[in-house]
Amino acid sequence: MTTAASKATTSQMRPHASAQRAFMTVATACLAHADANQPHLSIDDPEVLHQFRVAYRRLRSLLSLAREVTKADPEGMRLKVELRELAANFGEARDLDVFLETNPHMSEADHAKIDAARVRAYEKVAATLDSAAWEKWHDSFDRWLDKGKWRKSLGDEPWTGRTMARHALGRRRSRIVGMGKALDELSAYDRHQVRIEAKKLRYGCQFFAPLWPEQAAEISAMEKSLATIQDALGKLNDAATWEHMVALADLDHTDAPHVDEDMQLVRAQNAVNELTGHKPFWRV
Repeated sequence: MTTAASKATTSQMRPHASAQRAFMTVATACLAHADANQPHLSIDDPEVLHQFRVAYRRLRSLLSLAREVTKADPEGMRLKVELRELAANFGEARDLDVFLETNPHMSEADHAKIDAARVRAYEKVAATLDSAAWEKWHDSFDRWLDKGKWRKSLGDEPWTGRTMARHALGRRRSRIVGMGKALDELSAYDRHQVRIEAKKLRYGCQFFAPLWPEQAAEISAMEKSLATIQDALGKLNDAATWEHMVALADLDHTDAPHVDEDMQLVRAQNAVNELTGHKPFWRV
């Protein structure tokens, strides 16, 4: 099936770009990624919603990674929280899209229920994008990005983009390595937190890769390990998502997909161990 979806592209910046320039470049790229997909949002093209949602998740990850920005200017934290609340309205439609894709053998009755639930979920997406709250958030974020106090704060600091990235990426890696020493001993909630940290670090590698062009192979290897952590721990969360979708659509005859939890834990643990063995490219 062809799709009108657009994927994120690599930001262009000089290796020794300032922290202000690096942050601005990545944030602008996240917004451009969203803008490229929004006109094509359609229930008939699920990949567009996926990429649209990814764009804003990447933006939220940037705001989490570059915490010096939100510490210097609390308005950034407020906008991040507001975005999370608004973008939550996109999640149900995406979950239903994935459920439909991964459960192709549903009964005709259950398929009809999922179709009806998807229509309602996509209506919620459209209502959010047409809302005054969404428009206000975008106006506020654009203004903050262009003239917020964070710009002066980063401008006053003798920081380069590399310095900011070292702090951001180092923190996330330490959390994953620390929490991931024995994944089988963690609660489902804590494993989910490891997955979130892996996602943010993977996005961070993509954001700041242009600052270390000579480390492309090392960055790619780290991204691969992080993607495996995300995928394996995500499969462990599939059962909870399945139960939520069944309740949401009031399904009757759909069996939960089998997940080999032991195998996925081994995959995730091996990937964490790989990550621990990768030399952090930002330390060169």
